[in-house]
Amino acid sequence: MSAPDLARFAVDSLDLLCIADDNGMFRWVNAAWTRLLGWSEAELKARPFLDFVHPEDVEATLAEVATLSEGVPTIRFINRYRTKDGRYVWLEWVTRPYEDGLLYAIARDVGERQVELLESRRRVRLLELAEQVSRTGHWRLGVGDERPHWSPEVYRIHGLDPTRPTPLVADAIDAYHPEDRELVDRHVSVAMERGTGFDFELRLVRADGEVRLVHSLGRTELNDAGEVEALFGVFRDITDDARLRAWRNRELEAFAYAAAHGLQGPLETVVGLATILAEEAEALPPQAGGRVQRLGEGARYLRRLVDGMTAFASTHVRDDAMEEAPLGDLVRAAAETLRDAPHLALEVGPMPTVRVDAARLRLVFEHLFDNVVRHAGGARRVTVAARREGSTHHLELTDDGVGFDPAHAERVFGLFQTLAPRAAEDERHTGLGLSVCRRVIEGHGGRIHAS
Repeated sequence: MSAPDLARFAVDSLDLLCIADDNGMFRWVNAAWTRLLGWSEAELKARPFLDFVHPEDVEATLAEVATLSEGVPTIRFINRYRTKDGRYVWLEWVTRPYEDGLLYAIARDVGERQVELLESRRRVRLLELAEQVSRTGHWRLGVGDERPHWSPEVYRIHGLDPTRPTPLVADAIDAYHPEDRELVDRHVSVAMERGTGFDFELRLVRADGEVRLVHSLGRTELNDAGEVEALFGVFRDITDDARLRAWRNRELEAFAYAAAHGLQGPLETVVGLATILAEEAEALPPQAGGRVQRLGEGARYLRRLVDGMTAFASTHVRDDAMEEAPLGDLVRAAAETLRDAPHLALEVGPMPTVRVDAARLRLVFEHLFDNVVRHAGGARRVTVAARREGSTHHLELTDDGVGFDPAHAERVFGLFQTLAPRAAEDERHTGLGLSVCRRVIEGHGGRIHAS
């Protein structure tokens, strides 16, 4: 191909082609320069090319020119050039220096790509800021990888330098409390083998020896064949949340005890006076007897409410009481309540072993069974079944009674709420049982509903 043929390619090229000298002046530019920037060839050749460079990019451009002067070619250098109407466009350069002092360069408009890159970087910075504020990082581990990918916040939660290499998987597991490592390893292994996720709260020992409580939520990434390709998820330091929750529970418990202590004396006085009046009912006017009876019932009911408040406040889930417990054993132990209804038969399906506050969770089953006994409505069978979805366990308690109006499904968990009229309720009950159930279940990070 002859030189004139090559010149035609250069003139018609969509890329910006140019030759510049060691004085920083253009010697030759093709027509693409005028089409993109609006400057004529004469205008471009009349001024140093640095005059067209964005002020913020001049220093980097000079550094790149200095590298070229040492005979090192430029590969994919990016800066901004000013158009004739005052705008700036992003150009990506490939430049090669020659012995005659001339620079031969090709530039391409990468504005759209650069805007996307800048937007992507902005989003990453915002994500990192959000992770730092929320104390939540993200991670990813490919099948067969020795090291996971961690976001900077995961490093900070571990008390490690984000500029250092990510620890090996085995070292990351060893960062957990010795009593929790086996459980973490099992969660990861099962997720990889079965394609399931996991969700756990366990103790992490930071590099400085401080023990923190972390919440790790993992999900699986599958390839086109449905095989596990990677695990990914989020990692959150919930130590301060747990401390705040514990503080609030202590405050609530202290308030309930103080209220109970303050009310106990006046209530006992009212109950005592009502009892004396009831014993002297024959000396009272006829209509007074019923009023005295209602007074005594109301005072005793109020006393039960105060006792119930104290019991409700003290049912918070305790982190130091968490242990691996077979749910089947808790269910069967709680079923003693059903002795009050010998016509009810209990069926318990296969139950998992989970990490819970066993005493509090047993209390949940006791309240649920007690609720069945009082509102069975002709039921003959009570069934407790469990199923697993990923790392979540779903427990279902059912009976074959008449049920209730679904419109009241949320109401039954409210404080002091009961679907039966108060007069029809056993005097021992105050409408706090299902409220306790919700408090305990949510304290374990779960949810409870009725249908």
